Amino acid sequence: MFGVLRSTRSATGYLPIAMTTPPIVPKGEALRRAVAWLAHQGPWTPELIERASQRFDLSPTDEEFLLQEARGFQKQDKPPARER
Repeated sequence: MFGVLRSTRSATGYLPIAMTTPPIVPKGEALRRAVAWLAHQGPWTPELIERASQRFDLSPTDEEFLLQEARGFQKQDKPPARER
């Protein structure tokens, strides 16, 4: 059972032992929600990604991933250079 406290006996009496609880949001779900939110916000800027990171409690690794993706989008949006 998750989130249940139980106790154990020690030399000084009974002490509670917290059992591990699963995360509130499954692994990767916060990143998916952040991407969906960003998709509705317009162009991905570093400031917008920072807001998403705070809003969805992303890890620094997830935030860096989003920044790299945004850089990739910017490269794709640029027109190809003309040949001379």
